[in-house]
Amino acid sequence: MSTDHKFEGWIAYNKDSAKGNLQWGTYKPKPFLDTNIDIAKPADYPLVIGHEIIGHAVRVGKNVKSIKIGDRVGVGA
Repeated sequence: MSTDHKFEGWIAYNKDSAKGNLQWGTYKPKPFLDTNIDIAKPADYPLVIGHEIIGHAVRVGKNVKSIKIGDRVGVGA
């Protein structure tokens, strides 16, 4: 399943980004694979990207057998 979606957000292009050198931009996400799960969740601020995520499955690859769309799921960092 391919996508023409593009994401917008603050992008860290190198290690100096941690010093405040983020740049706003768009990028194309990696292709959605048969083993992937897309998770949606409302943003609760403050938001620290990269930490644990709890949400609901909104898209599930055809090889994922234990999770269905709408299931509550979590990803640990």
